[in-house]
Amino acid sequence: MTEEKKTLVTVIMSDSPPVRIAEEDWPVLVNVWYTEGDGKCPANTTKSWRLVARKHADGRYLIYGVYLSTSPNTYNYHAGELVANPSGSELITVIRRVAAESSCGRLLDDFLVSLPPVDLV
Repeated sequence: MTEEKKTLVTVIMSDSPPVRIAEEDWPVLVNVWYTEGDGKCPANTTKSWRLVARKHADGRYLIYGVYLSTSPNTYNYHAGELVANPSGSELITVIRRVAAESSCGRLLDDFLVSLPPVDLV
């Protein structure tokens, strides 16, 4: 019997060492990104923002964001948080914090409206 090899993803966290997850065990709930420039513009730069939410079957959420730039003298920003079985408001607080820490605030509105709805029935 052969063992299936899982695809591993490393996520840089805000207040802890990076974590490695098996992509198949943490499906993406929301993935919002924006890219500016193509490296061919006069400044020869590209900037990209990405904000992601993944959810494990046990109820944990992994929220992470990254801002990358090819501009000289520009910092790249990474942030991520793992939260277990959060309430709706706790999840939104974590998402807002990660977006701010990763310089991905411009993606926040699109990200929030892309979250799965909460059933009230």
